[in-house]
Amino acid sequence: MNKKQILAVLLLGSFFIVLYTFLQNFTSALSDVTSFLSTGFTTITLGFITAFILNIPVSFIERLIGKTKGNGILKKYSRVFSIVISLVCLIALCAALLMFIIPSLTQAVGTLVSSIDSLIYKLNTSAEGGTQLADLVEDLLAWLGMSIEEAEEMVTSYLKDSSPAFIRTTINTIMLTVSSIVTFFIALIFAVYFISSKELLSRHVKTLISLVFSDKTVNRMIHIASLANSAFSRFISAQVTEAAIIGSLCTAGMLIFRLPDAAAVGVLTGITALVPVYGAYAGAVFGALIIAASSPLKAVFFIVFIIILQQLEGNLIYPKVVGGSMGLPSVYTFTLVTLSGALFGIAGMLFVIPLGSICFTLLKEYRVSKHAEKEKCIMSGKDREKPSGPV
Repeated sequence: MNKKQILAVLLLGSFFIVLYTFLQNFTSALSDVTSFLSTGFTTITLGFITAFILNIPVSFIERLIGKTKGNGILKKYSRVFSIVISLVCLIALCAALLMFIIPSLTQAVGTLVSSIDSLIYKLNTSAEGGTQLADLVEDLLAWLGMSIEEAEEMVTSYLKDSSPAFIRTTINTIMLTVSSIVTFFIALIFAVYFISSKELLSRHVKTLISLVFSDKTVNRMIHIASLANSAFSRFISAQVTEAAIIGSLCTAGMLIFRLPDAAAVGVLTGITALVPVYGAYAGAVFGALIIAASSPLKAVFFIVFIIILQQLEGNLIYPKVVGGSMGLPSVYTFTLVTLSGALFGIAGMLFVIPLGSICFTLLKEYRVSKHAEKEKCIMSGKDREKPSGPV
């Protein structure tokens, strides 16, 4: 055998070995490939969503730079400056929000722990009724038919058995958190690349779909994509505005009624209000926990206050601010959010208003075009009825 034949045999043998190994571990290999593709797809999708959101302030800053006089470095690298300014503002906003919320949450948790320790101490040292906490425990164990030694042995055995699972859960949680942070930063890098090359990507996508569809279909698809871009951009801007309003009203009301931690709870309520209509209720739960650490009675009052505020926001502010900016009547906005929330949860509430705005706009355009066609038919019929010349 010459060298080429030996090389061919080795390559063929290597191929069959790899194929046999792959088939032997097909299930695990398929799972690893699927997991890799899923992670990559999730990262790219998250990067695209981040790019879409980040593109709103980037485009705004670019327009401001474009209106300045002169043709200096600022205009030449307007895209770069816009991206950097938007990222700095985003990081500063997140840091400011965390500075408001984390100290209040830490203080609330510390207060709750101190309250629980104090309660246990009072129960243990209280001689009221002649019964101490230890006596209550002994009576309970006796009623269960167990001794203190048996209870201690059971608890010790449970801790020994559950410790490995607890350690694994803790490690998995830490790894998941680290993975999520890494995924976010990779998605942020993707977002910067998407924004930097958005015109190039747009041209390439248009060229690609023009190879498959007719010019009329391509123009229609581009029009719908333009409507979608405008609708989702306006929705995000309106949602942020509405969240700022509800957060400000919550803070102002808490200051008026002298409720504790007004700034932190107001910021938390505003952040959760980014979820349409019902999001502020989630913030109310955390806010009530923070206030309960200081005064349970004030926490109950805060819940009543936030329910009234949320009703005002859901029925008056939200349909006017968000629905008005989207071109939807208030009654349609409220109906769509309620139905989509019942059917699809939070995801439905987030996407239904932009989608409703797109459908509403397309229906209006269809009605206008049908009316124009009808008018054209009427006018052409009148022209045919006119005599062509003297009889």
